[in-house]
Amino acid sequence: MASSEDDVVAAVLASRRYRSLHPPLVRRVAAAEAAGARSPAELVKRTKRALHQIFGAYMPAPPSWERLLAELRAAGSDADARAVLRRAMAQHASTRERLDHLESFHAALAARVGTPRSLLDVACGLQPLALPWWGLPAGAEIHAWDIDTALVGFVGAALERLGFHARPAAVDLLGGPDEIGR
Repeated sequence: MASSEDDVVAAVLASRRYRSLHPPLVRRVAAAEAAGARSPAELVKRTKRALHQIFGAYMPAPPSWERLLAELRAAGSDADARAVLRRAMAQHASTRERLDHLESFHAALAARVGTPRSLLDVACGLQPLALPWWGLPAGAEIHAWDIDTALVGFVGAALERLGFHARPAAVDLLGGPDEIGR
């Protein structure tokens, strides 16, 4: 099924909604869905449904990462930058629900664990954009892993703009040691 598996992965990645997903993730999900599919078209549909459950439900429409990054780069003050970061985080369900608690959460986190110089955030979504509320030192190394290549690219560029040493990566956490050990 290698050729038709490739076709299914290509069809999923050609869709506007899933075009920026990490290809090894799409391949793994398609392989898991293959047993229940009676045709390549059904496999594409099943794969997209599974991807919606792990990805699409959290960010119904991808924002304009370029526009948000331009706004962040143009921000003239910390307050302006934080306003852009809040607008960006509002685009993702998991960070949107945390916006009202940024200050208190990060104050409690800093009290509990201090201010690390290195941080790994797996399945990060847009959560790394909240790091300015934590007060991490300039140059702190931030590893931000997620399955959306466009989101990871934006997060990496945003973190660099904020003075962090960004190490973003598109990673399928269930893809095995070769995927994670890079």
